[in-house]
Amino acid sequence: YKLGHNYIQGSIVLPSAHDMDKIATLSDWSEFVKALFDGPNAIVCLKNCGGGLHSDLGWEFKGVTGFEVAGEDKVWYPATITGTDGNSIGCTAPEVPEPKYVRYLWHDFAIGHIWNSYRLPLLPFNSEL
Repeated sequence: YKLGHNYIQGSIVLPSAHDMDKIATLSDWSEFVKALFDGPNAIVCLKNCGGGLHSDLGWEFKGVTGFEVAGEDKVWYPATITGTDGNSIGCTAPEVPEPKYVRYLWHDFAIGHIWNSYRLPLLPFNSEL
């Protein structure tokens, strides 16, 4: 998926013709707020999700990559999404029975597949920082 942005004074003009009257600002990007941990699950809490989260890989977010979890040893393993509820994403990795940290797109080059209702991508984050 390629999103063609037009940058105008720190704002982004949305690409679809029916949204051209709306301007998305930096405050409209979905951002990490905090992580909660429940047994083998990491729950990522987000803000600015608008009408919810979307993925080009389907509504169940199957096949979405980029999430990783780590335990106390801080060894990172790829995580799979277990569910979403509009402002949060759950993920887990079988190698980490009790995760303590979670991150998303924390590499030099990574392709994101999650965005909000403005079609702005979820920004990379690391709960360790």
